[in-house]
Amino acid sequence: HFENERGEFSVETVGPGIYQVQAAADGYAPVWSREISTDSSEPVGLSLTPGGAVAGKVVDAEGLPISGAKVIPLSVAGGMMPTTRDVFVCEDGAVVTADGAFRLEHLPAGDETLKVTHPDYALTTVENIAVAEDKSTEGVEIVLTPGGTVEGHVYDEKGEPLANEVLHVQDDSGYSGSGDEEAGRLGTTVTDSNGFYRLIHLPQKLCYVQRKDVWRGPGVVVRAVVPR
Repeated sequence: HFENERGEFSVETVGPGIYQVQAAADGYAPVWSREISTDSSEPVGLSLTPGGAVAGKVVDAEGLPISGAKVIPLSVAGGMMPTTRDVFVCEDGAVVTADGAFRLEHLPAGDETLKVTHPDYALTTVENIAVAEDKSTEGVEIVLTPGGTVEGHVYDEKGEPLANEVLHVQDDSGYSGSGDEEAGRLGTTVTDSNGFYRLIHLPQKLCYVQRKDVWRGPGVVVRAVVPR
């Protein structure tokens, strides 16, 4: 965080290379700088603008409004690294629907992606929503569905059911075991005394079921396609 009368900032880098700086302030849209080489001594300038807005409603398959849905803009909640720039790594900038309605302010101009979550529905993402500077994109309708279910059993190497095993369901962007794992998590559950697990409200897509901490010890990963 930097604050002075001239808007100046100074950031130490971890080493030589190519960097970018993102600036964000209340009442303005976040903005990325050009690529910056540490070999250059030229100052970096960023110009903040109010940005644009997106407004609409979240409904179910019958067109009824859904309250309590969380609408998250990728331009604010995306990661800082090149590998996570297009991944929702947090819920910054989110708004919650009231009678299905939502409005997001101070978004950067360009194409926006929204992620919508609700405990009773499968999460969904909507891409290519046009945002224009000093304008409001109205009438965006997002439909949530109950989603699909994945269930099964977990056994040890002797065929005995494993109880109290923590399982994560990941999408293909959060399957690599790197820092984007939590961002790609679609759900978590625990097996019962018979080794049985069940996860509901999953989006229709390829997903992976894995034991907790599979990357640090013995585990198994199962690939599943969630149907409509």
